[in-house]
Amino acid sequence: MRGKKKSDRAVRLTLAAQRLFHRSGVGAVSLRDVAAAARVPAGGVFYHFPTKARLVLAAAEARRAAATRLLEGLRAAHPDDPEARFAALAAALAETAPVVARYGCPVMRMIADLAGATGEERKARALLQDGLAEVEAFAASCLREAGRSAPAARRGAGLFLQDWQGASALSLARGDPGMLRDAMAAAPGRMPPPRRRGAPRGRRPPA
Repeated sequence: MRGKKKSDRAVRLTLAAQRLFHRSGVGAVSLRDVAAAARVPAGGVFYHFPTKARLVLAAAEARRAAATRLLEGLRAAHPDDPEARFAALAAALAETAPVVARYGCPVMRMIADLAGATGEERKARALLQDGLAEVEAFAASCLREAGRSAPAARRGAGLFLQDWQGASALSLARGDPGMLRDAMAAAPGRMPPPRRRGAPRGRRPPA
């Protein structure tokens, strides 16, 4: 039971750190702030995370794992329908609109806060960047499986990432969750159509 209690505390501290880093920024949050938010004695946070950098890394690892779980769940839910899988990803991101409109995208907030970081914080930033790349690769794989050419799938995935993050920034700037919701609702319809079988590559159809 004692080991379980320690594990529970570590999870609570990590979740509290994610919330505080998102709302206030990494630089403004102390270990004592996290302990108070998690309702853990101050000594408890130092036991599990002796440095703030260690806690930052744990928070990044948790966000990265959550992104992987989301994508794996979408694959399992739509194994044979890549377009439905793509639309489900857009819908899942749209669900974050209320909190994004208040505090911005949590992943991008941490990535920006950790610019120029060293050591474990630099590793945390790289993990979060890998998470964005995983989302982009997931979108590209959906488009490729749906019949897009490889270059079109890459372009479409890049545009999707731009739509997501651009709309997230606008939602924050205007305090309007509808910006992100609308962008994600429209994203599947803006994807490049599948390449027709037998159509010559590199040539546009006549106007």
